[in-house]
Amino acid sequence: MLILGSVAFFGYVSADNSNRGGEDNGKGVQAEEAHQKGSTLEVHISNKGKVNVQGAKVTSISGNTINASTSWGSVGLSWAVNVLSDTRLVRRFGGTATISEISVGDFIGFQGNLVTTSASPIVVNATKVKDWSIQKKDTTEFNKTVTFKLNDKITFSDGLSVVLKEINDSRCKEGLQCISMGEISAVFALSGSGFNPSKEIRLGTLNNKSISLGGYTFSLKDATKTNVTVRVVKN
Repeated sequence: MLILGSVAFFGYVSADNSNRGGEDNGKGVQAEEAHQKGSTLEVHISNKGKVNVQGAKVTSISGNTINASTSWGSVGLSWAVNVLSDTRLVRRFGGTATISEISVGDFIGFQGNLVTTSASPIVVNATKVKDWSIQKKDTTEFNKTVTFKLNDKITFSDGLSVVLKEINDSRCKEGLQCISMGEISAVFALSGSGFNPSKEIRLGTLNNKSISLGGYTFSLKDATKTNVTVRVVKN
């Protein structure tokens, strides 16, 4: 059991801004503000200490710690979100963010692991922080190499969006005799800029190293089990 002020958390905790009773009763101010930014207002803590919070409002930033709050009327929770070296920071539209872009008053969502040595504020070592208040999109120029991790989304200067959906490693394992050497292949989803509905392509280290589609050429330059580097050229 973790005691947070006067709130006791047993196992799994969940709170959200769902209005199941049909009345607001003045409790939805922060929920409405978060909704205007595109977020919900939710708090989830699993019995394994996994935290998922949406719609938290940033109150201050100290070094690599983002202090934020969630509130329903007079009921509130304070959070200290630690941004670590491997924490992923993203903007509302999916572009990569930095902690210097986050400001007091922004609405953020974060996932991570609960630190059980502190009761208030609730401390979370974040794996991902999304700032719903940063509206600008990252855009990438063509004819440059771009490295993706799984589920990364990169938007190019003309609106083409590319998402890495899968990485498959069919290479022959060490010590085995295989009919073929196999390869690393990657599946990308293409949308925007003429791809409506979206389309998928598969690039490989041996097969389909380069594919031309919809006025673009997609070329695989390097691939590992965790990263794929490509070059996109607009024809």
